[in-house]
Amino acid sequence: MNAIQAKRKRLRILAAKDPAVALKLARSYGFERPKNIKSEARWYRHAAELGNVAAQSLIGQCYRDGHGVRQNLKLAIKLLALAAERGDADAQVSIGYELFYGEHIKRDRAKAIYWYRKAAAQGEVNALSNLGLSYGAGKGVKRDYRESLKWFRRAAAQTHVRSMFWIGHSYWWGRGVKQSDRLAFEWFWKAAWYRDAEARTYVGICFQDGLGVKRNLDKALTFYRLAAGRDQYAQYCLGLCYRDGEGVKANRRLALIWLKKALKNGEKTAARAIKRIKTKR
Repeated sequence: MNAIQAKRKRLRILAAKDPAVALKLARSYGFERPKNIKSEARWYRHAAELGNVAAQSLIGQCYRDGHGVRQNLKLAIKLLALAAERGDADAQVSIGYELFYGEHIKRDRAKAIYWYRKAAAQGEVNALSNLGLSYGAGKGVKRDYRESLKWFRRAAAQTHVRSMFWIGHSYWWGRGVKQSDRLAFEWFWKAAWYRDAEARTYVGICFQDGLGVKRNLDKALTFYRLAAGRDQYAQYCLGLCYRDGEGVKANRRLALIWLKKALKNGEKTAARAIKRIKTKR
């Protein structure tokens, strides 16, 4: 018997009647090897039956995603709603998300915002970011870029990487704040340091065009390549660099490879660039 199995054996003795121990046991099956998602879900359910609100939220997520149990969306929503009512911040964000996008439940963005605010009051970082997105898009609330930025800043203070990107985006376009290429670059750089693909693409653009930072084509290409595995616009930018000989030797074949990849992944502007290359033959 290895150390993890011995630990689980000790936990099972107390988990039958102690909800906190049952939750700890469930998490050991989810995060420590050997993993067992069915045992994880079973002990989440047991902890929830003993009254643990965090476990109630987690087993609700299991039923929603079919994680270790047969998917049951009706039961998932019921459990998440109950946990949200009992004050669990994760459940409040989850039920808010379901309501905001109308997934598995009738869409009600005003109610979604209500739950996001409840979770945000507890400092739940995804709720903070979701409020930023909601105010920026004007969905569920009146569009207010300053309010959006306020929530993104609160999330970024907890190292929420996408919020760092959205702060950079706000400075880039001057939304809710005075436009500043330098501050946009600084926030994109922060998010890129945490490997955010879209932020890396914007860092590449800044280096290529000398926006907020000294122009450096080598660094631009480095960041485009770092982002290209996950971001179609980085693929598009790489294609243009190879087409135009920007920082690299012009290469029609590589230009087409990257542009076609970008188009396949949803970057529609790549179609025009591909057509332009082919008509020059």
